[in-house]
Amino acid sequence: QLAQFLGKLAVALLGLVLAWLVSGVGPGQAAVVAFWLLSAWSLGAGVLCAVRSRAGHSPMSTTLALLLGATLWLAAWAAMLHFPINWRSLYLGLCLLPFFWLPRLPAMVWTDLRARALGLHDWMRAIPLWAWIPGIAVIGWSLRWASVPSLAYDDHALHLRLWTELLTDQRALFDVQSQIWSVAPFVADLLHAGWSLMANADARSAVNLALALALLALMARILHLLHTPAWVQWLLLVLMASTPMLGNLLLSLQTELLLAVVALAGLRLVIDARGGWRGEHVLGVLASAALCA
Repeated sequence: QLAQFLGKLAVALLGLVLAWLVSGVGPGQAAVVAFWLLSAWSLGAGVLCAVRSRAGHSPMSTTLALLLGATLWLAAWAAMLHFPINWRSLYLGLCLLPFFWLPRLPAMVWTDLRARALGLHDWMRAIPLWAWIPGIAVIGWSLRWASVPSLAYDDHALHLRLWTELLTDQRALFDVQSQIWSVAPFVADLLHAGWSLMANADARSAVNLALALALLALMARILHLLHTPAWVQWLLLVLMASTPMLGNLLLSLQTELLLAVVALAGLRLVIDARGGWRGEHVLGVLASAALCA
């Protein structure tokens, strides 16, 4: 009974910190981010089910599904930038389409998700409460920097520009006369612009919070695949969250944070790869390379 109580206490503390972080970045923006991520996962899962229809019934990687779905959505948004069709209602409507595939997903997908949730709970219970409480406090305090208003020069001169153009002109202007960097690779800016357009508000804080949480989750998963003890995983996560460079990235809209998440996602797929170059993880690796490029 004591172990069950401590496990529930750890989950409650995690939920409290997440609620605190969400309130800081904006509940509306956080809801849009969660909605888009679920849409991306649904799209990626549908693609994987279509690809693997004749190739067995191995567990579906959540990282792979999210990576594929996110890449497809960003590719669609990149094409839409060239036309005056970037309306909030259109973005929200398109993101709803993959949800119609959810009832068609095999029951094995939902069973695997429940198993992963139980595995996460067991991982949390493996960490002593005396280490969990200060660790979750440090991580929460560090990630809170994402809710601080952006003051970086690059944000106002460049990174927030795309969202403004979508609001005013419903397309990207690519005006190199007033901003030469407007034709530079800008996947991070595109992600921010799409989420902000759907939220009808600046979603920079929610973007950085989601990326930071994904960074820590991927890092924990990679360490688990390398058979690292749970308490060592937790220590490394706390150290990563408290790294000054991560705090600086949470205060602005730079590309390094997104690149770190994409690179770790590709690494996670490579470490857990099955089937050599014929495995479905190759799709995720190619998606990672495309996003990095």
